[in-house]
Amino acid sequence: MVVFQIMGGLAIFGIGLGLGFAVRHRLLLQEWRAAQEESERLLTQTQTRAREITLAAKDEALRIRERVERENQQKRRDLQKQEERVQKRRGELESKLDRLEEREQQLTQRHNRLSQLEQELGALHERRLQELQRISKLTQEEARELFLAQVSQEARQDATRRVREVEMQTQA
Repeated sequence: MVVFQIMGGLAIFGIGLGLGFAVRHRLLLQEWRAAQEESERLLTQTQTRAREITLAAKDEALRIRERVERENQQKRRDLQKQEERVQKRRGELESKLDRLEEREQQLTQRHNRLSQLEQELGALHERRLQELQRISKLTQEEARELFLAQVSQEARQDATRRVREVEMQTQA
């Protein structure tokens, strides 16, 4: 009987040991599953948070990009307006330069014409003096009438010349 008791005790001990291992195994398995579920939950949260951060970063990058594009477009418009103003100003200056060059040519032509007229007047005056000397053999009355006619003619020419000079000065 003692043997049966020892054997019964051993059997109970074996059964207790087996049950202990089974319970321990089951508890470890539950802890492992709980840890795995927690790990998956944390992984899912982390992945969700990572997606949220990525979306927020993409949204921020898109906002920055749109702002930079708007600023660049505004700068391009400003540069285009400035370039148009410069081109307009350049055109105005070129037009003004053309007018000034044309005006200079006209003044040069007038100056040349006036020089030519001065020379012609000088030559005419010289011929008249020679003519007066030639005709001085006329009577005193005839010489005086001839002299007065020439002086009158010269006065008209001088007046005409002065009128032209005044006209040119007023046009300038």
